[in-house]
Formats: sequence, C-alpha cells, structure tokens
Amino acid sequence: MKKLLIGVALALGIVLPAEANNDPCMSLEATALAILEAKNEGMPMSVVMDLAGKSSENKDVRRLMRALVMDAYNLPTMMSEEGKRRQATQFMHEVSSACYQMLDNAGMLD
Repeated sequence: MKKLLIGVALALGIVLPAEANNDPCMSLEATALAILEAKNEGMPMSVVMDLAGKSSENKDVRRLMRALVMDAYNLPTMMSEEGKRRQATQFMHEVSSACYQMLDNAGMLD
C-alpha cells in the first residue's frame, strides 16, 4: 500500500486538472476494482502491466496504474466468491482512502 500512496501523490497533480468536474478518487476506485477482477479471473500480471503501461501518455499516471496492478497482484488469491467480494471491497476502500487523504492533505477537499 505504500507504493500506492506514492503513486497517488505523484499522479494527483496530473489527474486533478484533467478531471476537474469528476472525482479522481472515484476513477481510481473503479480502476482498482477492474484490476483486481482481472487478477481474480486469471489474467496474467504481465498482460495487465502491459495495459497499465499503455493507459496514458502521462508517465505519472502510468506509474500509478502499475502500482495499482502490483498492489492487486500482491494480494492473496481468494477462492470463494464471498472472499473475492470482501477483498475487492477492502482494496477499493484502501485506494479511495489513500486518494482522499492525499486530496485532504493538499487542501483540495475544502
């Protein structure tokens, strides 16, 4: 999760101006869920990392996407659907919490 925090810090300066009318943390949350679902469906990490590398022309956004992939693939594999659902919920909460904390620390939630 430490890598995720660093990635969020690096990317927020780029994501926020481009997403002025949208909630960038909501976007990160949805991206985190999609990455975790790809992992749980058996998609190889190399494929998801390749997609993350092509996710944006901005290198900081690509770094953030790769950090999300690494964090998701470092989670233990869940066998039951209930376990997968709980893990997805927890991962999304961690991602959005880190994002909102960075926004709050930067004074951007006021």
